Amino acid sequence: PQTIHGRASTVFLSSLSATKGGGGGGGGERTLRHVLNHTLPSLLAFLEGYSGGGEEQKVTAVCLALGTFFASVSAFCECKRVEMGGMFVLGHPHPLESFGKEAVRHLCSFLMKEEEEEEVSYLVQMAAMKGLESVLLSTPSILLFGTDEEEKEEMKSLICKIVTQWKETLLNEEEEEEEEDNGEREWKKSCAKTLGSLLGRSLSDADPTTCVMDDDDDMKVFMKNDILVPLLSSSTAFESTTTSTTTMGYRYDQMALAQACHNGTEVVSREIVSFLVTTLFNLLQQGGVGSDATNHPAMSCAQTLSFMFHHGGTHPIQEFHNLSSSAKEGGGSVVTTTTPMDIIVALCQKQKGSGDSNGSGGGGQIALGMSRLYLPQQKERIGLETSELMKLSYTILPHILPAYNNHTPSSEINSIIQFVSQVIPPLTEWDELKLCTALPILATALQHNHPKNESLKEIVTSLAEYAISTDHDCVEAKSAAASIVFSVMLHHQENGDNECIGRLLLRDVISPAVAQNGNINQALLGKEDEKENMDELQSFINAFEGAMNLLALVGSATACRGGKSSQTSDLVVRFLIKLACTGSAPFPDTNEEVCIGTFSSASSSSYGSVAESLSIIAGSSFGAILSVENGGAFWRQRISHVSLPEILRACDDAVSGENGSGSQDDSAASSFINFPLGALTAACHIMCCVPTTTLGDKQVDELGGIAVRGLICCATRMSNITTNENKTMTSSNVMSVTSIVLASLLRLMVVAPSVMARYASSMVPHLLLICQSFKSKVDVARHIIALQCLINIPLLPDSKKVCEAYKAHVLTYVLDTLDSSCRELRKAAVQVRNTWSTLE
Repeated sequence: PQTIHGRASTVFLSSLSATKGGGGGGGGERTLRHVLNHTLPSLLAFLEGYSGGGEEQKVTAVCLALGTFFASVSAFCECKRVEMGGMFVLGHPHPLESFGKEAVRHLCSFLMKEEEEEEVSYLVQMAAMKGLESVLLSTPSILLFGTDEEEKEEMKSLICKIVTQWKETLLNEEEEEEEEDNGEREWKKSCAKTLGSLLGRSLSDADPTTCVMDDDDDMKVFMKNDILVPLLSSSTAFESTTTSTTTMGYRYDQMALAQACHNGTEVVSREIVSFLVTTLFNLLQQGGVGSDATNHPAMSCAQTLSFMFHHGGTHPIQEFHNLSSSAKEGGGSVVTTTTPMDIIVALCQKQKGSGDSNGSGGGGQIALGMSRLYLPQQKERIGLETSELMKLSYTILPHILPAYNNHTPSSEINSIIQFVSQVIPPLTEWDELKLCTALPILATALQHNHPKNESLKEIVTSLAEYAISTDHDCVEAKSAAASIVFSVMLHHQENGDNECIGRLLLRDVISPAVAQNGNINQALLGKEDEKENMDELQSFINAFEGAMNLLALVGSATACRGGKSSQTSDLVVRFLIKLACTGSAPFPDTNEEVCIGTFSSASSSSYGSVAESLSIIAGSSFGAILSVENGGAFWRQRISHVSLPEILRACDDAVSGENGSGSQDDSAASSFINFPLGALTAACHIMCCVPTTTLGDKQVDELGGIAVRGLICCATRMSNITTNENKTMTSSNVMSVTSIVLASLLRLMVVAPSVMARYASSMVPHLLLICQSFKSKVDVARHIIALQCLINIPLLPDSKKVCEAYKAHVLTYVLDTLDSSCRELRKAAVQVRNTWSTLE
């Protein structure tokens, strides 16, 4: 049986016996009995006569073949049930009647650990385990236990002893942790999967019952009390170090539970998930928050729940959400069900033993709902407490969020919306904590579900204000609020609505924010030469960037939605492009002029540097619109045609203003030093996000020239940065644009090589100049992209002469880069050297 012919015969015969028959293709119950009667006796006879001492491969093959033939019985019965649309019962006598007991005894003999006996190879034990699993999942209890009580108890005791031994292999921990070898690791994984399969069958409400695991009450009680309960307790017990984990980071007890959920019916997942959710809720209420949230007692339980979601099939997530409906149905019963909403609330509540003087979970709010006045010392204590709870919340949430990546019941989403609407806008630290917990969950759920809820539209304005507020520091919650606003505009606005939600946000939220933070003249009045005001300027820039990000979100959502909403996206795009290219533009709908000022790289004042930063932000916000993966096939084409004329005009005016000829030779590098970085940023985003077939050959040619001018501009300015008070801001502006310029060059070299080949003589020296400017670790990513551009230049058509002229310069530079401490940078340098050294 261990030969290739023997293994192939086993596969063929087992497949033949599992075939339901009919249609003249063989198979059927008669074939099943014939195959089993001619194969199983010889296999069992070999195991009975085996006394050890060699033939390991043959024993392994026999155990596996034995399990395969037993499993063919289950497969045959399942096929017949599907065919007949209901119950199917094998005729008498059962095909396994003469083989079940003997198979169990022989296979268990390889799995029993007796000290005086010779140790069995783990490969044989794994084969015997898989074979025994098939036997137990295929053979009815009446065939294994018979009618004799003494024999029945003996067989039950044998099976329970083996199964208990597998469980102890997973749960027992040695005092001294030792690294597992491959054999031990594979053995434990097999134990976990086998235990999970047996648990899944024994806990399922199978109808009809088909094997000893689901038709014998004693075995079902044993599997639940002696196997399931210890596994659940172990998986939820927090331990800082454990030997029961694999090299992948998860635990064997979690693997067994996930296998039970995957192989069993929804009843199994319901029991496991319900226990985990209830345990998680209780652990969260018990407290124990410390400086390190990862050491919270609830962490192991949350990790186990997450493992069920990822590896337990579809049932765990379904049953997780069904807990909410089951709690409503059983509202009058004594036993209450812990729901997912209870977990959210528990993450936001003061935990037991934390010394709350008010004795409420609201964190110091009186019954009337007004904010309580605190003394400074008490306020500081509450701030620290909510901060620790927020750390715990963001440690637990990643393990729960996968459940909301699929279908979520509308009732559960509505409960979260109601929870959020009660605390938005946040008035206290506890309201902020509730938002930071609930908003990421709601944002994840709305990405895949679109319930009709009017309350969601009512709070969208408050969510938008929270997303751009500078008074709140929780970046994750503000990002989630912005995601919710995007989902509402994209999916939750009926076509019959009178006003686009995007227009409402433009008028009521974004316009006031831009009016407050978009006037650079007022922001810099009397502060131009005051070094201590740089922090205030940075705050001004951050506030402006938040407003522009929300504006980009409105533009992308309305563009993806299409229809009448496209008019709103056109207004947003025109405003952003006008602001990025000229420094001033009328705001959509209100027509209030927003002026960020004129920008000049030659200016050493804060005015020029900040204005340039704001123009780059406007160009990046336009790029954020294009980078959204949603909507139909033509909205990017629409946006590019709306924006390109203004971008091309601004870039051409900048070059013609300095150099009437518009020459692109190296001698004209100084003419590009005042190239508009905002317009350049917008153009590069178009190159990276819009297909070249949409743009057309003429515009691709023009954009290629702009990208090269941008490269010359960035290289020249990076090499000319002097030591003055604006060095940091100016360098940051150039670096941020350099990244997108290099990315656009890299893409154009791939999609339009004939266009970029004309600029090879300009790209090589300026790429080398840029690479020499990268000194710190934060520049590694940009440095690698620049080296990738150097790798692609020799691949451009008709670039041989240019490459030969610069070959020595490139190879000289690469020699220094090969000594870099960054491994990825060294790899890229090696590729550059190999490419340029082998030029033909």
